[in-house]
Order: sequence, then structure tokens, then C-alpha cells
Amino acid sequence: SGNNIVRGLSVYGFSLDGITTTFSADTIEDCFIGTDSAGTAAIGNGDDGIHTSAQATVIQRNVISGNASDGVSIAGTNINGQIIKGNKIGTNPDGTAALANAGDGIQLFNPGDNHEIGGPAPGDGNVISGNTGGYGIRLLGSSGDSTVNNTIQGNLIGTNAAGTAAIPNSDPGLLIDSNVQDSTVADNVISGNGGVGVEISDFGDSTPPTGNTFTANKIGVGANGTTPIGNGDGGIRLRHGANANTIGGTSAGDGNVIANNGAADDGVVILDAATVDNPILGNSIHSSGAGVADLGIDLANDGVSANDAGDGDAGPNGLQNFPVLSSTVAGNSTTVTGTLDSAAGTDYRVEFFSNPAPDASGNGEGETFLGATTVTTNGSGDASFSATVAGTAGAGEAVTATATRLDGATPKDTSEFSAFVTAPPGPPSPADTTAPVITLAGKKSQKSSKKVKVKVTLDEDASVEATGKIKVPKVKRAGFASAFTSATIAAKKKKFALKDAAADAQASVTVTLKLKLTKKARKKTEKALEAGEKSTVKLTVTAVDAAGNESTAKRKIKVKPKRKK
Repeated sequence: SGNNIVRGLSVYGFSLDGITTTFSADTIEDCFIGTDSAGTAAIGNGDDGIHTSAQATVIQRNVISGNASDGVSIAGTNINGQIIKGNKIGTNPDGTAALANAGDGIQLFNPGDNHEIGGPAPGDGNVISGNTGGYGIRLLGSSGDSTVNNTIQGNLIGTNAAGTAAIPNSDPGLLIDSNVQDSTVADNVISGNGGVGVEISDFGDSTPPTGNTFTANKIGVGANGTTPIGNGDGGIRLRHGANANTIGGTSAGDGNVIANNGAADDGVVILDAATVDNPILGNSIHSSGAGVADLGIDLANDGVSANDAGDGDAGPNGLQNFPVLSSTVAGNSTTVTGTLDSAAGTDYRVEFFSNPAPDASGNGEGETFLGATTVTTNGSGDASFSATVAGTAGAGEAVTATATRLDGATPKDTSEFSAFVTAPPGPPSPADTTAPVITLAGKKSQKSSKKVKVKVTLDEDASVEATGKIKVPKVKRAGFASAFTSATIAAKKKKFALKDAAADAQASVTVTLKLKLTKKARKKTEKALEAGEKSTVKLTVTAVDAAGNESTAKRKIKVKPKRKK
């Protein structure tokens, strides 16, 4: 019967498989399979860690390492709906070091449809790394039995659990093999493997893989999308008639990062004349080898494939001609002009990319996707374009393009990258002539004879300075009687400069400027206050922004004596 649960066991040292299931809907979870009970030492089973030929097996949160063959092997006819998530396959429990299985990490052979390896939620992804005898994942149908609608999502294949360093599988990270159809590979890190990152091929010599989609994967980089963790033999390889497999896409977020793969290898390479109709769209492809033959996209693995008039030649992806760019202008957007010579009366999607520096090939790569346009060739197979796209190429960057043939709205063959043109400096930005707006606040009546304060708020970042003078009444005694009374007579007023105050102000952040009185001004002001007389301060606040625009504001403050209680 099915619906069995195997939980929390240490399964090791058996001469054959560690666990074999033949009933439907079994669950294997939280086990150590091929290791000791701590998961730190290999005590492998003599064949696979887990082998199942049953429907809808759930394999989750296990350590499956140290076994003599595959970590997980699923084989049979019409067995559907396997779920494999949250496991460490080929590593220790922390996913920080290899504890190798001697075969594939996961192999699904002729297994039916609708399998899930990993998933979209945190913790769903598997760490499939360190396996020494094969692939990280191998998905394989047969000539008479396809496997359809599978999802491989959110896994780390060839790296540690943090996605920061390599724990290589010895061969390619992922193999999509014979008769795998309409499956999705999304949001995985496939890096650090000994072979190519992803192989899409027909090794079974039956029905080539078709209709599979690869989106938002990081191939040759870490989980952050930038740290170089290259695969040893290129990023993605399609061959043996693989067709209609889509690398990237036209929606935001579909593109893969494919970088740093192999010292002398391509980002994406397509081999064999029957390997056609594979669109490569919206990706970031860069840092592919160092030689002139190491391209971002390489049709036939022979370096740059020259365009031919009318694009009548045949080969991988139809040896689709690439655009010829003539100029580009960068600014708040990018305008690219050029031509395309290809099949007559046909629509093409032309994508544009920027690169910090040209590739050694002169053609080569596309690090940053800028945008796309659609062109239609005339009866002679020619199309001209001047396309403005939203992405911005920096001054001095190398701008490249690809062409993808369209069949109605369906993308088909994608070309190699074009030769580059260099983006010139864009037009200068309009001069900033707007002066800062000053808002003053604070008490207009103060009692201190030592300093006066004013609060200043600006609408932009600027330096601000306050200057001012205080007008103090001159007082004298009113005859002899004043020696015994506080009676005074206000005479002329005298002005004294205050000490300036300055600050660097941020937009919308209030600063308080404090202007101190000089020693002489303070004495005169104190004398006036003792006599019951007020003094008047007149301030000027000046703000100057980074462009040199200047504005001023004025404020009057009274310095009054304290009221007697």
C-alpha cells in the first residue's frame, strides 16, 4: 500500500539502494541516507540513496550523500508528480562541503510528467553539489515516452548552500536529455560545475528535447548575480537537434545571467544543423572566455559566423544573420541605427545590449539588456532601423545587438551578437539655474545677550551662512538721582556686527544657526537690558547650492529684557 512515511532515520551501509519505494504517495523526510546520523561522514549505500518507481513520492529535507551511485533515482513508466525539495544531495547537512554521491545527484529516467525539483518558497530549493560521477540533475525521457511539464526551480546546483562558492558536480550541472518537453527551469543557481552549466541534448538518440523554458537562472555567478563562480565548460550548450527551447524571454525578469563560464568557452553555444528555433532573449551574457573565438552566443562553436546575403545558409539556429550597427547615441535613453540582411518579408525582434568594454572578438556579448524593436525585411531581405530604447548605455560602452526571427508572435532562431558600436557622450544636462528656497523660523523675540538663533530650512542641499548686526540703545544716567535709582535715558543707538554662522544643509532638514555677540556688543546689550531697553538684530541668511545658485532671506529679531515678576 502507499501513503507511507519514512521519517528521521539514518540509512547507510546497505549493499543496494538505501531506500526503495514502489507504492504511490510515499513520503521520505528528515533522514540521513548514506551518512552517519550527524550527516558528517559518508557510510554509503551500495547503489542509489533513494530509488523510486512509484507515483507522487515526496522526498524532502533529507541529507542524501555518500552513496555509490545516484543520490536520488526515479525510473519507470508513467510515474508522475514526484516532489523533491529542501534536500542536501552530495553535501553535508549545512551545505558547506562535499560528501559526494558517485553518480548523478538526481536522475529522472523515463519518469512520467509533472515533477517538481525545488520550488518557489524559501526552503523548497535543494542543494545538489559535490557529486563526482555524473550530473547535478539529469532529466531523461525515451523514444516512446516523453516527460512533460516538469519544474526545476530555486535550487543551488554546484555551489554551497549560500550560493557564494563552488562545490562542483563533476559533469554538467543540469542535463535536459531526450524527449524532455515543455518543462520549466527557473530561478536556479547553476554554477561551479566541472562541465557546462546546462546541457540541452539528445544523448539517448531518440527524440530531442523541445519546448523547454529557462528563465531567471544564474549560470556562472553566485546567488547575488555578480560573484564569479564559473562552470568549467561554458554556460549553456544545445545540440543533437534540441529545438524550440527558450533561453530567457521578453517579459521583465525572464532573462538569465550567463557569465564567467570556462577559460576558453562560450556563454551559449548551439551545435548541429538540426538544432534550430531556439530563441535567446533578454539575458545578461558576458565574461565568456578570453579568446576571440569565445562568444556570448556562438552558432557552430567556430567563433563569429559571418553574415551571408539573404541569409540562405543552414546550420545551428539557421545561422541567423546578426544586425549590422552603424551608430548609437546615449542620453536618458539609447538610440541605435543599423540594418539587417535576412530572409525576405520576415519579422525580426532586434535586441540591444551594452557592455563596459568591447569583447575580444569585436562582436561577442551583451551584459546589460537595453530594449528591443521589431523590424520587417523587404522583398530583398533588407531592413533598416533607428530604434530608441529605454535602457541607457554609458559613454564609451560597447553596444551590440541580436536578431531573432519571428513566426507570427513566436520567437524562433536567434543570431550571434553583432559587432559593437561605441556609445559617445550624451548631450550635456541642462544647466541648473534654480536658486534654493529659504524658509526661516524661530523666535522673533529673544532674551539672550550672548547669541541669537535662527532656524533655516532649504528645498535642496546647499551651504548656508547667516550674518547680521545688532542695534543697541546707548543709555546714560539721568542726573545725580540715578545713582540711587534705575532711571535711565535712552540716547543714540549704536550698531555692532555679530559673528557669522554657517552650515551645510540638506534638503528639508532644519538647521539652527547661532550668531554670537562680540564681547563689546554683549556688554552694551546687557547694559541696555538692565536699563529696560530692547535691542534689534537684523539677519541676512544666504544659501548657495552646488551649481552656484544663490538666494537670500532676511529676519529681524528683538532682544528684550526679562519681565519683572
